[in-house]
Amino acid sequence: GDLMRVVRLDFNLGDIGALSSMLIWGVYAALVKRCPQELSPYGLAFITGLVGVLMIAPLHLVEIVRDPGILNFSPQVIIVIAYTGLLTSLLATVFLNIGVQRVGPSRAAIFTHLVPVFGACLSVGLLGEEFGWHHAVGFALVLVGVAVCNRIPLR
Repeated sequence: GDLMRVVRLDFNLGDIGALSSMLIWGVYAALVKRCPQELSPYGLAFITGLVGVLMIAPLHLVEIVRDPGILNFSPQVIIVIAYTGLLTSLLATVFLNIGVQRVGPSRAAIFTHLVPVFGACLSVGLLGEEFGWHHAVGFALVLVGVAVCNRIPLR
């Protein structure tokens, strides 16, 4: 949250990881339209997930070696892993792939701005966070932006 860290380019490892993830996601979203039509959105999600697991597995193994106690599979952890893996990763990727195939990457990209809206709604509904006026204003701005972008023909 410190603007001067950005100005000084004082990033930590987590910042670099987040920026790298955004870059990779952007490339994926731009190239998914070029996927062979024979590959279903489900097959593409499977391949994407498999590549993701193969990329992150070595890092996770390093983490386990450094801290074996990290493997704490309580019922809550299993629920979070299942929710994250199935709903927010698998279904979101499948729906993105279907959307890009149907409307193209430019128009589908507009809807990524709804992610914070859904995140805030879930935090209110599931975590009991308080809904504030700033949420309503943000939601309205995002929805107006999505509506305006969908009225303008994109190439």
